[in-house]
Amino acid sequence: MRLPSLSVKWLFSSGSGVIILLIIVVAVGLHIAIPLREHMRLQEELTRLRNELDTANQLAPLHLSLKRMIAQDEWKDFTRVVPQFIARQEIIRVPSMLVDLAETQGVALISVNPAVETTPRGRRLYVDLEVLGEFGALQQLLLAIADLPYFETYSEIGLSREDAQDVLRGRCVMLVE
Repeated sequence: MRLPSLSVKWLFSSGSGVIILLIIVVAVGLHIAIPLREHMRLQEELTRLRNELDTANQLAPLHLSLKRMIAQDEWKDFTRVVPQFIARQEIIRVPSMLVDLAETQGVALISVNPAVETTPRGRRLYVDLEVLGEFGALQQLLLAIADLPYFETYSEIGLSREDAQDVLRGRCVMLVE
């Protein structure tokens, strides 16, 4: 039995030749596609990690400042008072009062969004804040708000650095009659 010669004519004329050629093309394609896909995945992960590193570098000074405050027990003089109820008529004054407090601390109040809600524990005034300023001034603003007689608690507080400024976002909760 004589084997057919491997010529280009034979590859295209016989069915098995086309199959062999197709297998070779698929194998070469896979040999290129798999590493390319892995390269793209690694590029995306590298970009994500670079962004995380940039964020960490921006927030590192704030973290160090917080660690120093905790280590120096700067919060030991903070005494908690039992909150009083805010009268319904006074609720409309809360945003302007918070703007005044922010101005005295040297920070800019970007937004104030109050909302009265009824909870199982009674009526509460939730005030969502967004404040721009230096970290120390933001800390002083939080303490000034906490000194208000009807202040109950803070929730959802976040601190970030945007455009070389510290931004505080949070929600303070006040008691309502």
